[in-house]
Amino acid sequence: MTSFIKRPKFLPYRYLYLYRQNYYDDVMDYLEKRARGMPREIPHAETWPERVIRMNRKLSRQQQRKTQEDLALAEKTKRSGDFFYYHTKNVFDRHFSPLLH
Repeated sequence: MTSFIKRPKFLPYRYLYLYRQNYYDDVMDYLEKRARGMPREIPHAETWPERVIRMNRKLSRQQQRKTQEDLALAEKTKRSGDFFYYHTKNVFDRHFSPLLH
């Protein structure tokens, strides 16, 4: 029995996407704003370090936002976990305390 894997014709590799986004992001922003009629200066050629710095700033802001959301979720989960622990302990004590004493 021969089996084969059907691979998709186009594989969206993350590193290629990020490279394209990093390389063309300012040009795409210029074209979008020009299409909307908003003034923006023409993007100038950037060196590789300038692009890396711009991309790292953008990613660090996104990472900071995700970290804040994760911390808020953890705090919310902790509070609900504390309530569940208190409620379970209370029910357990009421139900089994006559058997233990």
